Amino acid sequence: VHPFYEHISWHKKLMSAARPLAPRRPPSASVGRPPSAGPRRSNACCTKYPPKRSQSRDLVPEPQDSGGLRVIFGRRPGLVFARSDWNCRKEAASAPESSLKREYVYGYNGESRHSVHFISDHEIVYPVASLVVVLNVGTNHQRYFEGHSNNVLCLAWNERRRLCISGQGDAKGTAGPIACVWNPFDCARTVCELPHPGAGKSNAREISAVALSPDGQTALTFARDSLHTFYLWRNFTQRTNAAELSPVHSMASGGQATSCIIMMPPLDQRVSSSSHFAFASVGEGHFKIWSVDMAAGRGSIPQVTPKKGIFGKCPQPKNPTGFACFGADGSGLLSGDNGYLYKLMGTSATGALRLAKPPERAGSGVQRSLPQQPGKREVPLGCVGSLPERRWIAASTDGTIYVGSADPELRLEEGRPLQTLGGEEAAAFCSTCTPQFSCVAVRGNRNLAVFGTNNHSLILVDYVRWELVRVLQVSHANEAWAMDFHPNLAIMATAGATKVRFWNVAERRPAVGRVVAMETHVWSLCFQPTDGSLMAVGCDQGMLEVWGFPSLQPMFSNGLSRAKERISTLRFNPCGNMLAAGSWDQQIYLLRILPTPGVDGVQIQMHKVLRGNCSSVLDVMFSADGQIVVSNSRDCQIVFWSVKDGALQPKASAFRDVKWQNPWTGLLGWPVIGIWGDPDYDGSDINCACQSWEPEPNVLAFGDDSGKVKLIRFPSPFLSPDVKTYSGHGSHVTSVRFSQANVLASLGGDDHAICQWSLTRESVETELATRKLVHPWAELGGSEAPGDRFAFIGRPRGNVGPAAALGHESEAEADFCAWTSPGRSTSAPPGQDRQSAAKESRSLQQRDPQGTSLPKRGQAAWLRSSGVSAAMAWDDRFE
Repeated sequence: VHPFYEHISWHKKLMSAARPLAPRRPPSASVGRPPSAGPRRSNACCTKYPPKRSQSRDLVPEPQDSGGLRVIFGRRPGLVFARSDWNCRKEAASAPESSLKREYVYGYNGESRHSVHFISDHEIVYPVASLVVVLNVGTNHQRYFEGHSNNVLCLAWNERRRLCISGQGDAKGTAGPIACVWNPFDCARTVCELPHPGAGKSNAREISAVALSPDGQTALTFARDSLHTFYLWRNFTQRTNAAELSPVHSMASGGQATSCIIMMPPLDQRVSSSSHFAFASVGEGHFKIWSVDMAAGRGSIPQVTPKKGIFGKCPQPKNPTGFACFGADGSGLLSGDNGYLYKLMGTSATGALRLAKPPERAGSGVQRSLPQQPGKREVPLGCVGSLPERRWIAASTDGTIYVGSADPELRLEEGRPLQTLGGEEAAAFCSTCTPQFSCVAVRGNRNLAVFGTNNHSLILVDYVRWELVRVLQVSHANEAWAMDFHPNLAIMATAGATKVRFWNVAERRPAVGRVVAMETHVWSLCFQPTDGSLMAVGCDQGMLEVWGFPSLQPMFSNGLSRAKERISTLRFNPCGNMLAAGSWDQQIYLLRILPTPGVDGVQIQMHKVLRGNCSSVLDVMFSADGQIVVSNSRDCQIVFWSVKDGALQPKASAFRDVKWQNPWTGLLGWPVIGIWGDPDYDGSDINCACQSWEPEPNVLAFGDDSGKVKLIRFPSPFLSPDVKTYSGHGSHVTSVRFSQANVLASLGGDDHAICQWSLTRESVETELATRKLVHPWAELGGSEAPGDRFAFIGRPRGNVGPAAALGHESEAEADFCAWTSPGRSTSAPPGQDRQSAAKESRSLQQRDPQGTSLPKRGQAAWLRSSGVSAAMAWDDRFE
């Protein structure tokens, strides 16, 4: 037994109790617990036999002979010691008074095709995690449909009925996946849910495509099962009981999955569109045109006729990727993964145009497609959309956008790579990734198109002026585990796979182009808590890097683990002069940070290697005075060390009254017994936890493998306290963090989403007063001084006065409203002359909105109150 455990005697007692000393009495009906004795009370929060809910709110573990509390953390035993001054109150086991309010969701699910739609001139809908987001591209405001329990995989919009339908993956349990019909202008209400068969029947794993008929009375869904079943639902809005809902028709669609459905006018113009309609389905290795005849008689079976598409003499693609309908004559466009665009009439291709990657020619504003040379790889087309006057827009997976005409034949008018478009963010965005376009939504009366990419980005483009208006969303393409807030600036950093990204949480936008590419997978990161001048990044192969911030210049880079195991957790001490790096090699590496006299930088040296864990380290914390280090590991051990000499501390009871640094992030310990109260949890189901800051430090948020973010009182030494549960993520929550302004961010591991929450009080119904973030951009000096002190992250902001005077919430909204107005001129786009805007902002920096002169101290306060983000200098160390 490890010398850390003081309760070795308890282990011996437990082992002896497991061996019966005398033969047990045979069971008898007369032998039992008398009713007068009351219910049994357990002194362990065992998830296998949890106490009843009514008895467990004020139930605390009973103390042992040693003074400790024997508890079970996710079905693993542990011993903790309560604080000496702890006064147990009944209300301490109730749910916290504060609640979480979702403010914003970063990210987009690029794995779904045909999943972005305009629902008005300024609003779009798109899926991310288990949510469908309605985004106002002018104001950047969001609202959410939360009716799904798993990742949303497909989405369609019906203009006539103004309804959306969305399908999800299979949730846990025997029930199958569902499709939801809902109103995007009233997201709180679900019109109906369409249940699909689950385990034991067709075993539908997910819904791959959805659509609504032109009249909105019929829903169409394709399930991803062994038969790729097609379902037809009729008059579903008139059913009040979900159990009564069943498809009026179902049939096997073939051996390939369907990825999207596009509604078409009836192939026979002589029939009524209310009972007859047609649609096109696109999927793996096929496209089909379907004709549906809804019989008029009651109880009649609809007649569904699919016809496979024919390419004729045109080159046949391996996989069609997109479809667009032109009009009432049944013509359409099809994009293929061989780089061809096809013109269709009914089920037959009547023409094809090859759109190849345009040559890179400096100074050429117009680039036309050229035939590809033999032997070179084909450039797939990812999507196609229809424009007014029988024109079309398409995009390829190499980041090129094409515009052309189809009257009378397919003709390319212009094609440009995204990085050659105008706009401030075009070059920065393309410097970090190549957009692999997969879907497009067009608003023809505004000359706007929103492109979705396979690498989980959303881009707003003016296709007439060839301008990238705004990068709406970006996401991590791979599993993400690391996240932290800057202590003073409104900046958040996240890491997924080999990419480290930054986010402007004040303006709720990604810092476009601010991506650091690493050589190995990143598993942890953290900022120095004092001033945020250092940023530590823990990687695979035992690599640790420490950068200066905001310069991001490396100050330390070394492999710590001889076993080349990942650095799973990082934590600075409260003073910022020590850094603890926990590794999966069961060791903690303690590094000392020393200032370098006369040089802008620090010196980082190895101080001690802390040994004593028997499993991989999950979390590390310092005491408030920085003298003690505590770790949590995968085998549910809690181990203590002295920082001074790195000595293992065997007596856990000696640290029961130690004050630990803020915020608490440990998964094990006396203050967090309550987070393990769910009887379904095992030792690996909770991935992260974080305590809130002043003025509301008595709340703890934690995330689990079921995609839930939960809120609990802190401390919570109860076996089964009340918690508040929040959904939205479609995969395991890998990290939660409170900023010092009590803004909570939750990171989805594999759902490409980051949720931003505010902490509110239900009794007051107003947001908690938070401290203003300090933006010390004017204090940057030396090598970290920016060349342009107004180069704010995100979009540069000018004077906020004109926007407010026009009734807009921000300059960006004013620009967008002018940008999308029907009668806008063809002159330079708003925000293009940034030099004049910078001069104006410099002339106004000494004045308040009324034009009066301000001292330096007053001017800094005015900048903070105006919501201006931190000015930051970024080096060339970006991919």
